[in-house]
Amino acid sequence: MSIWRSFVLIFLPLTFIVPMLVWFGLTQQQQTLQAVISERDEQTARTMAAAINEQLNGRAELVRGVAEQAAVSDDIDLLMASVGVLDTQFDGGMAIFSLAGVPLAVRGVTRDAVIDWPVPVSPANPFSPVLPDAYRRPTMLVTAINETVQVVGAFDPALLIEDALNTENEIALLVVDDRNQVIYASGLTLDATELSPQSLGIDRALAGSTGTLASTTADASVLAYTPIDGVSWALLTVEPSAPPPTNGRNALLIAPLIMVPALLLSLGAIWFGDRQIVRPLRQLADKAAALGRGQFGTIDEKVGGIEAIQKLQGELQYMSQRVQTAQDNLRGQVGAITQAQEDERRRLARELHDETIQSLIALNQRVQLAQLRHQHVPELAEMQTIVTAMIGDVRHLTHGLRPVGLEELGLVPAVELLVASSAEKLHVPIELTINGRPRRLDPEHEFAFYRIIQEAINNVSRHADASVAIVTIAFDKANITITVSDDGRGFIVPDSLAEMAASRHFGLLGIYERAQLIGAAVAIQSDTGEGTVVEVTSDEYCEGV
Repeated sequence: MSIWRSFVLIFLPLTFIVPMLVWFGLTQQQQTLQAVISERDEQTARTMAAAINEQLNGRAELVRGVAEQAAVSDDIDLLMASVGVLDTQFDGGMAIFSLAGVPLAVRGVTRDAVIDWPVPVSPANPFSPVLPDAYRRPTMLVTAINETVQVVGAFDPALLIEDALNTENEIALLVVDDRNQVIYASGLTLDATELSPQSLGIDRALAGSTGTLASTTADASVLAYTPIDGVSWALLTVEPSAPPPTNGRNALLIAPLIMVPALLLSLGAIWFGDRQIVRPLRQLADKAAALGRGQFGTIDEKVGGIEAIQKLQGELQYMSQRVQTAQDNLRGQVGAITQAQEDERRRLARELHDETIQSLIALNQRVQLAQLRHQHVPELAEMQTIVTAMIGDVRHLTHGLRPVGLEELGLVPAVELLVASSAEKLHVPIELTINGRPRRLDPEHEFAFYRIIQEAINNVSRHADASVAIVTIAFDKANITITVSDDGRGFIVPDSLAEMAASRHFGLLGIYERAQLIGAAVAIQSDTGEGTVVEVTSDEYCEGV
């Protein structure tokens, strides 16, 4: 009787428990793998959307550049012929119109054809919707308007997307606009009549959301969606599904017949699945989430596990490298733009100093001579006061464009002059503290630190409503720390650079960009009513000059 009781109370329940444990382990494995794939596909969709948005912004910049040159050009036909990049960037042609809509010059298209172009007129969005089939192929317009002319470029949006991605990807891709038109499709056979905005997440993407959902198509399992900034487009990626494992079903069939071996095998399988599949997948899921937050180094730490998991980690590492490369390229472009801006500032400062200020000084001398001759004319005294104020304002503007003494004397003397002039001009007391032994840095670091301090002081004067600001420069053996603090109103610090741009914290965004160009770290501490502390630290040793 005790044997039957043992069978009923122990072995018979185990006959059902073991298959349930196997099923539970396999289900957990499938859910974890699905979560990792969803996270990867969502990040891939974001990366693709960012690449397409970068291409769109590049086309818009080209059109704005042509408009700026056309506004001052004496021969716009020659201008159109001289810009060689237009043929590759605007396969549909380009046209320059007068503000009344009359074609003035064209390239790659006839004048009769451009008359019917529906030119967008919104300054906030220079891109038109995708034009209808009457234009023989998908065509999109981008417009730039100034006080003199309006320039319109036409291009095939599908070719732009191919240029932006420039890679073969196993994941199927679909780009749809807000009118449910298929702009680009790769690896899919869907047409516009088969699109369901709700089931495919198109409506969510067009509303500005990014995410994943279960696909309703028979040949796909994971669908990621995200918006493309600047245009009303939704980008979708579809990953082919893998057949579910059948080991669980086999175990359910044979478990009652071979309970003890099945129990041992199941325990071994659970142990193996936990050590080689579940734990590595959970670690990989955490690393994928960290990768989505921009922590690229975490994905390089090995998680082990079976070959498929290691291959998945390798794919995530490759994606991380691609994203880092794209960020490095973007950082190089930002650096080139920043250098061009500084060169232009130096040119303007030189012209203001050599020409404008000298002319104002000469004018002031003439006014003084006129005062000596006509001492009873009060307008001359008023004119001299105005001219003297203009000379001071232009000199202050020149000093802002070109830091006084930075190249000759170094960072500390230049900041001392900046603090003194800013405190006098902005009517905000500014204290300067130097810790450690000052030394000269390489020009790139000195210039970046100077501009960061200048921008932080401007932020205090514009937004903080502070009674005092403190600037601290700390020289250490291996690094340099710049701190600008105030006792003003404070604010809620955004979590990311994208949120800073969306909330129009462009001053802080400029500080981050300049710090990134020299490999420095930025930390911002602030809260409503608690003041603000901006700290920038260069972890690399700055070689003296």
